[in-house]
Amino acid sequence: MAGRKRKAGARHPGGKLVQERKRPDAGNARIVAEREWLSGKRTAELTTTPLGIMFANEIVSQDQYDAGNRYVRLHRIALGRGPITAVDLDGLGLGTDGSDGEEEWRVKAHDRWQAAVVALRQDTSRRRLTVVDSVCVHERMPRWMKPHHPSVRPSDATDADALVEGLDILADLFGYTRRRARAA
Repeated sequence: MAGRKRKAGARHPGGKLVQERKRPDAGNARIVAEREWLSGKRTAELTTTPLGIMFANEIVSQDQYDAGNRYVRLHRIALGRGPITAVDLDGLGLGTDGSDGEEEWRVKAHDRWQAAVVALRQDTSRRRLTVVDSVCVHERMPRWMKPHHPSVRPSDATDADALVEGLDILADLFGYTRRRARAA
């Protein structure tokens, strides 16, 4: 017999060597703990954004979560970074096809976004606006949210308070708190 000897092992009917299937790496204990912490008591779909992670872990309420997501939509539409969808998400009263009144729709969305920015900058404070933009729009995980961060700064508590306060302001501005109160 010419050539190399065959490797020992199970073979397919065609003679090809059967390759062992490697199990996907489940990660070490720290990574598994972080994954469980991120999803909290809710579904894993919420863990795609820092705001969703906070909602999953009950750091923010449903009203604050909805208000933060609406602020993100308005921000993206106002700055031209978001698509005009086939559904009128913001209740601006224009057609659902996105073609008629598209410019009017963008102007109204920009005005609503501008009103939200003004509301967040009450008392000439930029911290609320900066923290809400950082977490909601830019999807940056705050230092105080990381479960294994070694040090705590005084500004972490200030930023957390500013975020919750900013989301409360947005929820009031967009009418989420009034709508939930009427439903109850």
